[in-house]
Amino acid sequence: MHESPVARLLTPISICLALGCGDAGAAASATATSDAEMTASPTTSGAASTGAATGAQATGDGSDGSGSSGSSASDGDTTAAGATSDSEPTVGSETEDPEPASRPLAVHADNPRYFDDGAGAAIVLVGVNHGWELQDDAWDVDYALDFDAFLDYLEAYQLNFIRLWRVESPKQTADDAQLATPTPYLRTGPGVANDGMPRFDLEQLDPAYFARLHERCAAAAARGIYVDIMLFERHSTFHHNGPAWPWSGHPFHASNNVNGVDADANADGQGREYFLLPEEGGDAEVLALQETYVRATIDAVLELDNVLFEICNECKPEANAWQAHMIAVARAHMQARDRVFPIGFTGPGTYDNNEFPDFAVQLASDADFVSPRDNTAYKNSPPASDGAKVIFADSDHIDPYGRNAAWVWKSFTRGLHPQALEAYDVLPPDPPAIDPARDERVRLSLGACRLVSERVDLATMVPDVARCSSGYCLARADAGAPVIAFVPGGGPVEVELAGADGQLPVEWYELATGSFIPGDSVAGGAAVELTPPFAGSAVALIGLDP
Repeated sequence: MHESPVARLLTPISICLALGCGDAGAAASATATSDAEMTASPTTSGAASTGAATGAQATGDGSDGSGSSGSSASDGDTTAAGATSDSEPTVGSETEDPEPASRPLAVHADNPRYFDDGAGAAIVLVGVNHGWELQDDAWDVDYALDFDAFLDYLEAYQLNFIRLWRVESPKQTADDAQLATPTPYLRTGPGVANDGMPRFDLEQLDPAYFARLHERCAAAAARGIYVDIMLFERHSTFHHNGPAWPWSGHPFHASNNVNGVDADANADGQGREYFLLPEEGGDAEVLALQETYVRATIDAVLELDNVLFEICNECKPEANAWQAHMIAVARAHMQARDRVFPIGFTGPGTYDNNEFPDFAVQLASDADFVSPRDNTAYKNSPPASDGAKVIFADSDHIDPYGRNAAWVWKSFTRGLHPQALEAYDVLPPDPPAIDPARDERVRLSLGACRLVSERVDLATMVPDVARCSSGYCLARADAGAPVIAFVPGGGPVEVELAGADGQLPVEWYELATGSFIPGDSVAGGAAVELTPPFAGSAVALIGLDP
């Protein structure tokens, strides 16, 4: 099993550097390239010492049919590596070569469907998200996440990825008694915003927001979990929760800040121009403030290897040029800091006529990873990835309430990174939107995908719809083994093994129970027909490492 180089042992001084506190923050800021500066803007830190964390395999029972649930997976164990020696070598003595420095994720040079984990291994990112990962009381819900318990939950299911949601408007509805906190900007006044609190000062970043951001990303790093940081989200710029909300609560609404900034450039009562460039009808001052916030966010987590940056959650297609600009701004700042992280262009919103956008725009962008906004193809039969981009198959953008275990394996065997939006413990069960039995099977399958991926050299694996009769096959590009074949609905599957030699072990994964079951070995050199030893959807694992 590949060890993740994500985890870092953070010291108080590294946290102080990241947040720009005291002399340490000033020293770090002085060595960095300068952009538009803001009060309390986080600065960079040097690299902290590295470690590695892996979780123990989770097991559990579930069901792939309706009406029956299974037990939850067992808690995972975490081990850390990378301790230093107590004794220092004397001058002139021979020493062991130092461990190679870790680095952020990068698109894998040999197989750009996946990321390079910093140690040369290709990895798949699988996980769940629900919307409250960063802020308390978001989305008009009285709720504060126990983040450590959430990380325990992810580890127990062998998940290695979360999306760190952000809501831009603290107040989502006119009747919302809960205000999302923290937010990136200080509420200094004078004057009262539409939500009854002091107005925002858009030239003063709130250290509490960036402290929490850093703290949660660092905590995830210690567990070997990668974090997608959501920089912007478009839902707060529309009136979709009744008249005037949530846009009326947005910091860039003219009534809510002390800076005289109004992102509603066309004065239509909504903030769609917040995501437009000045030449498209947006506002130059708004854009400059957005750019400064993006740079500050990058600086806040600069020394961590486990972060990715998502420009905007479901921005309308009209924001494509703005997204391209923000990708360029973020990447230029990372290059200036000599710390380049993956940047994503994810799940654009629909057009005003509810048609889905052209995915080709994302594929042609300068983003490192993309996520389709499509509730047909990527839900029912995901197209095989050709490696043009790393593709996140996030159920939030595809079908928020239609996730199932079969969709997970369809996505994985087509070279995608399956990720699921779920309720966690925020909302009570409300089928069909929330189905505890179904979601248990989804989590078990997501974790199983990761475990399976770590038993192969993922850099050599490509989706090959012709290698197995089901059409869902992830296999070695040279037509050899290993082969991972998903069989929707069960039944026999024919797998081409002409390029494989010798006897090959066979194992099955049962979606209904979340179990791995040994099978009879098969001989390579020709096509074989395999039948799972159980009814229902199955995954055939042929020639995998133990």
